Amino acid sequence: MEPMPVASVLALEEAMPDYLSALVPFATGTGLRQGEVFGLTWDRIDFKKQIVTVNRQLVSVTGNRPKFGPPETDASYRDVPFADDTLEALLRHQEEFGDGRNGLVFHARENGPLRRNRFSEILGTARDRAGLAKAWTMHDFRHFYASMLISQNASYKQVQERLGHENAMETINTYSHLWPNDDELTRKAVTAVLGAARAERAKQRAAEAAATTQQPDS
Repeated sequence: MEPMPVASVLALEEAMPDYLSALVPFATGTGLRQGEVFGLTWDRIDFKKQIVTVNRQLVSVTGNRPKFGPPETDASYRDVPFADDTLEALLRHQEEFGDGRNGLVFHARENGPLRRNRFSEILGTARDRAGLAKAWTMHDFRHFYASMLISQNASYKQVQERLGHENAMETINTYSHLWPNDDELTRKAVTAVLGAARAERAKQRAAEAAATTQQPDS
């Protein structure tokens, strides 16, 4: 499982309809599940602390209207911090499109809840408009978020907590290929310590040699 390229994320963000363009930076910036994103209401967002509280999701049942329900597992109850870029996207979205029904952050154009099938159609249209060959899905936004954390040296435990996984083994089984292996870590450790020390010593010797060369003949 390979994460989305950054260019694809940005292209989808631009290709989405205006009332859903903020969903892409939010989903890729928090890693929330689809139901958690669809069920998010403004009162679950702390703009000052830049934290979103996940304690419910929007549940879709065939033949019935979507409704609020509990998160997927006990571990899914969590607080997720978000960055300045996500904050700016949310503030713009709130100013332009306001509250959906029941205070929903992301909603259909007529303010009702998003339905999974309809959203898949919207995302597919955006993919075509952006010229993306691969059929990226909402779940890929979550994987992209996880890959960003791992690329910045987040631990298994940190990624598990942010994604709301039930246990660390689920995180390891899903994303272990994205963490550096033992051989790579060994090389990086040696390079970071000895490589840096040798580079500094070589720099000092070069400076000493240059100083000696510049001394006038007696």
